[in-house]
Amino acid sequence: MLEPFAGWWDHAAHNLTRVTFVPLASAATRAASLLSGAIDATVELPLQDIARVRTDPRLEVIQGPELRTIYLGFDQFRDELLYIDVKGRNPFKDHRVREAVYRAIDIQAIHRVVMANTSWPAGMMASPQLNGAPADINDRLPFDPELAKRLLVAAGYPDGFGVTIACPNDRYVNDERICQAIAGMLAKVGIRLTVQAETTAAWSRRTAALDVSMFMLGHAGLPLADAHSTLAEVLHTRTGGAGGLNIGRYSNPALDALVDRVREQADEPLRRALIREALPLEKADIGHVPLHQQPITWATRKGIALHPAPDNQLRLRLVTVP
Repeated sequence: MLEPFAGWWDHAAHNLTRVTFVPLASAATRAASLLSGAIDATVELPLQDIARVRTDPRLEVIQGPELRTIYLGFDQFRDELLYIDVKGRNPFKDHRVREAVYRAIDIQAIHRVVMANTSWPAGMMASPQLNGAPADINDRLPFDPELAKRLLVAAGYPDGFGVTIACPNDRYVNDERICQAIAGMLAKVGIRLTVQAETTAAWSRRTAALDVSMFMLGHAGLPLADAHSTLAEVLHTRTGGAGGLNIGRYSNPALDALVDRVREQADEPLRRALIREALPLEKADIGHVPLHQQPITWATRKGIALHPAPDNQLRLRLVTVP
């Protein structure tokens, strides 16, 4: 339980007198508690309960895109993948294979069916809501499974190949379901995915150890909510000082040079211009396959103003109640 501190240095924007946090690990319990009136609000409403909550005249659902971009990555470093049925080769070193994966994914079907129309399809690795990220380059390559098949043939995989994808099953919104849906889509062009769905703890250990051939991950550009965070942590070549989340060890020296300049640039217009120049380099390489920004889904008793933000943080200093 929290109570306002009368000696706070700033002027309060809230009108709270007491706040009680109720830990509810079960998604079903959170929704039931909200519907019963046992709690006033939740900052994590399951997608399957949105319609039910919206039918209750006492409640309202608050949604928006999270800063985090969910994406697929590939091991582009090893000459032979760890988990593949084609020995002695790494298909993901070939741009045509990466494009085939991208073209085979029907992101609108994932948006409609898996995400219940609550995702924001992504065409670049940095959310357009991040500082410095240019929204006008957030377009995706068109869904084209026939082209994907031709690309695989051109790359020397007329019969496709089988590979394992590492996915969490409790980290992102509908993460395992997304991976299963993608497996079905890629199977139609000849890429046979084995979905290795694990708890966040196990999946985190696996990705940290680079024990993957293909994987799902998400990045939000935090704590600064800036595109440079994604560029430096996810897209920069993995070195001692950068690329800590570059699990697939993607590398583009021209991008690295731009990212290093962004870090040192204090002039904001020039800094944004460098970010605009850097992001399309990875996009052209298809170093990763961006999927979407997942939704922030909060729900509350009507009249309570929670003031959600894309970083998915509840700021009590802004909350007002009737």
